[in-house]
Amino acid sequence: MADRVFLLHGWSSNTTTTYGALRHKLRDAGFDATDLFLGQYVSLDDNIQLGDLANALELALRQHRPGIGASYHFVTHSTGALVVRDWLRRHYAPNDRTSKVGNVVMVAAPQFGSRLAHHGRSMLAGMVKFGDTGREILHALELGSRHQWGLADDLIERGAIGPRADARLICITGDSYEDNRFKKRIFPAAFEDGSDGTVRTSAANINTRRFRVRIADDAKGQTVAKITAAGEVTNAPFLILPQYHHVGQKHGIIGSISQASNEANHPALRAIADALRVRTRADYNALAARFAQRVGAITPEPGSTVTAASSKRKTFSQVAFRFRTDAGEPIRDYRIELLVEKASGDWASKTVSHLHINNRDPEVATLFLNYEQFEPHYTYVFRFAAETGTPLVQPVTAEIAVTGQAVRSIIAAHRTSQIDVEIARRPAVQTAPDEPGLLTFVRSDDPDLEFEWDRQGRRRKTGRPTA
Repeated sequence: MADRVFLLHGWSSNTTTTYGALRHKLRDAGFDATDLFLGQYVSLDDNIQLGDLANALELALRQHRPGIGASYHFVTHSTGALVVRDWLRRHYAPNDRTSKVGNVVMVAAPQFGSRLAHHGRSMLAGMVKFGDTGREILHALELGSRHQWGLADDLIERGAIGPRADARLICITGDSYEDNRFKKRIFPAAFEDGSDGTVRTSAANINTRRFRVRIADDAKGQTVAKITAAGEVTNAPFLILPQYHHVGQKHGIIGSISQASNEANHPALRAIADALRVRTRADYNALAARFAQRVGAITPEPGSTVTAASSKRKTFSQVAFRFRTDAGEPIRDYRIELLVEKASGDWASKTVSHLHINNRDPEVATLFLNYEQFEPHYTYVFRFAAETGTPLVQPVTAEIAVTGQAVRSIIAAHRTSQIDVEIARRPAVQTAPDEPGLLTFVRSDDPDLEFEWDRQGRRRKTGRPTA
């Protein structure tokens, strides 16, 4: 039996025209019509979660996946990729008695969220969609969501799926450029450099790095911050096609595939077909190398002279910070600054293009950074501060300084890095009876034993003997 291909659309689609002529062109590439399946799912119900769609995908696949020993593949657009990845971690357990997933070709996928997602939950969006907007799905798509961290856990910590297992994850995205200052002022999220109008290139790339920053007192009582690597995914094929938008019949990365398209005249179609032809680990690595070479040709290094090929493009990176206590509890009253050290003092770095605080999980802050602005000869400082809301637990301020050269080991072009910031909570130490203190002891023979304390632990003498 020939390999099967399942197509899965993105959020808010409700017609098979969303696939353009892709199904016809895949037949030209050698896939039989009887082995091509067009997916349909409901995404605008406010109470439907991505997990529900993953479970529904499992039920649908039981009816249509091929028999023992055969392979099947996915081509997804946008949110469809997260549905498949969630299905992989919930349901996919290949063995000798099942067919196996081959290639998962994820086109314009918000692997690490979309700046537009929280706009989609607005009242205006509800009016445009005449009702529900898919609130729960949009929460999962918002920058820095817990769902994205969970999917990254599978890749980084458990190695359950993706480049380290048999399901071969492949990323292709657009990076349209429209230099329209008026539109950018009216709706900057939809006309953002370094994106296809919906998904940032750095958010569409499944290759990622994760770090842990631990902020605590050292043996001398000084607050210090230490950063350590916590895993990475580096070898998944990732391609940027600068001419394509997220959607649309004229420039949409899938929507523009027409009956007149072929692999010679439509780069996105050719990339999808090449990805589906991968059969072995060697094929996969070779595709990753070819894609990386093409991306490198349009990506200037920080501080380098911009080439003609990339003169209209800017290169960005994305970093998601998650603030938690040493007990794993969320910290929601914090501040993060990215500074550059200069002879005249510390200055706010011009690399920060946008900051987003996750609506449902405000302990996560996502920075969108202009990668080209990192100068190798400067030192950059990440400064963290956390408030506790009480004088009984001390606020914390700490920083990490890295050279412009070393910062590239943390932040990479067209990628998202995730940084877990762990801050130890430190009870206030009472140095005098009239100062706040969370817990202390007093000797029973203390002459000033007759006292009481207020809500902040400050003592005052009562003049009454103890019982």
